[in-house]
This record gives sequence, C-alpha cells and structure tokens, in this order.
Amino acid sequence: MALRLKVWPGMAGIEADAKFLMHVVNQQIVFPLVLWNFGMVAKPPVWVIEYEAQRDLSAISQWLGRLWAMRLPISKQYVYETFSIPQPSEGEEVIEMPAETEKPDASSTGVDAAASFAEKKTLKLSERLKKPYQSRTPLF
Repeated sequence: MALRLKVWPGMAGIEADAKFLMHVVNQQIVFPLVLWNFGMVAKPPVWVIEYEAQRDLSAISQWLGRLWAMRLPISKQYVYETFSIPQPSEGEEVIEMPAETEKPDASSTGVDAAASFAEKKTLKLSERLKKPYQSRTPLF
C-alpha cells in the first residue's frame, strides 16, 4: 500500500528534494504511526511522491529549432505543452514567423562560430607530417 502525492510538471518539484522528503516522512511519521497502531507488520505502507524528472528545455528548444530549420512540421500543441506556454486567445497579438529567406543562426544549425574558426586553424595530419619537427624547449 502506498500513499501518493502527485507533483505536476509546472510545479517546482526537484528529484532530490522529493526523494529526501519521502525518506523523512516515511521514517519519521508513517512508520511510527503504523508501529503505534498495528505493531510490527510485515510490509508497512510507504508514502510516495510521484514526480517527473525535469527536462532540459534549452536542449529541447535547440532540437526543435534544428528540426524547424529542416522544414519538419512540428505540432503547435506539442510546443505549447512542452514549454508550458498558454495558447494565444482570439485577437491577441502574436510574434510573427521569420521570413523564408532568412538563414538560420548558429544555435539552430548546431554549428558554433568558435568551432568553425578552430577547424580552419587546425592543420591536417598530412600537412603536419610534411613539416620538420621543431622542439619547443630551448637548447643550451
């Protein structure tokens, strides 16, 4: 038998806090009450908090941006539910969609400007092997 409390995704339910609270309530309240009323039982009831692990919304937004840049159809309902955004009501001002001619930025394509710069400076293995080895330690 388990007593359950549901934590909704919109609430600030953190996994570690939920586990700690379950442990403390079961050890300090539930078990002593069962022991007092029924004595030693084979399987005492357990108080459980049902929680959902928090999702990384920034990673999901990058993932959705990349899929959208590839022109993959994405359900509006999925986006509203995933990010807990209320749907705009009739006549409410909304943000306009970007034009088709605009190029997606680096965050939506997954190519970081710093990474591409570093790639340009790195020599290929064949080019490195052609150069003679130069020691970086001074000779005395």
